[in-house]
Amino acid sequence: MRNLVLGSGWIYARRMVGGIVGRVGETSNGVVIENCGNRADIKNTDSKGVGGIVGSAWGKGTIRSCYNTGSVSTTYTCPAGGILGSNEGMDVYNCYSAGKIDTNGAQYGRGIGGHDTGSYTVAGCWYLSGSDDDPASNGYYMGTSRRITVDVTAADQKTLQSEAVLTALNTNGAVFAQDAAGKNDGYPILWFENGQKGTDCQLTQASAANGAFTVSQTGAVRFGTSVSLAAQPAAGYRLAYFTANGSQILGDYYTVTGDTELAAVFQKVKTASVTVPEYGAFYLAAARTGYQLTADGMEYVEREALHTGDTVLEGNILTLQTHSYADAIPADGALEYREGYQFSVSGAEKNADGTYTVTGSGPVVLRA
Repeated sequence: MRNLVLGSGWIYARRMVGGIVGRVGETSNGVVIENCGNRADIKNTDSKGVGGIVGSAWGKGTIRSCYNTGSVSTTYTCPAGGILGSNEGMDVYNCYSAGKIDTNGAQYGRGIGGHDTGSYTVAGCWYLSGSDDDPASNGYYMGTSRRITVDVTAADQKTLQSEAVLTALNTNGAVFAQDAAGKNDGYPILWFENGQKGTDCQLTQASAANGAFTVSQTGAVRFGTSVSLAAQPAAGYRLAYFTANGSQILGDYYTVTGDTELAAVFQKVKTASVTVPEYGAFYLAAARTGYQLTADGMEYVEREALHTGDTVLEGNILTLQTHSYADAIPADGALEYREGYQFSVSGAEKNADGTYTVTGSGPVVLRA
């Protein structure tokens, strides 16, 4: 779905209600919703989510370069958001919302949206300060998830209408423009709303060090065309980010609005040594899922056993288990060993599911 603006009116429905799409479900290759805007009033009366662009984002895909200046409300205890109500796996890039988000006293209304399940990124997004009714969420409800990355910024009306925010929203191409005709109360609009038309642009691909990357289309590209990028890092490296004309962009896409050279920046993967202590009462077992270095490059492994002296990579997921010895005898004979252990891991961050992600910030020492 692209290049669609709901300029006025209202949508009033039961559940999974959005200004552009009510519900995004699972598909084989994901869903892209880009360059869309909503200025209508959106309201629902039941559960599952209500949003200015998407009501319930329950599939994989991306919402990018979209805006909402309409009101979003519900009479039910239901998640509501300026861009999306509930999210289970869609990335959100370069979007903003200035509309009022009202959940009838439930405090489930967020400037951009809120987390349900899944792993995804929300980046480069802005919302009007005080427009939602869940101030503790800071524009996006994250819950306790460690599997999502969120970058959302609150701004007052003057700032949200400023050239600085317009430039930030156009990180991945000059999609947004100033509201010259005053049709959106002074907030940024999409380029085609000003009647702007573009000719072909020249899109080139730079060479990359320590890896390779591909672009879905190069050469003469029509103004407003979005291209996708994919990276293939060399052994021991990872993709840091893509650039357009030397400036860092968000995610793996770019909307061509001028002559552009795309490039990829790769960084060396951080490594860490592993220490697995020995205990008298039990055996501590550790396994990793992710990439490992081999003589031929990098290889993906699942639940590979780890031992003291092994090397893990930044981003590896560690799983820990204990196996008690049946004949273990405490040093104090008046005591007894009982099941139930707590773990601590240096050089890693704990995830919500009890696993640990290696940060590469130092040695990985496991303790129980």
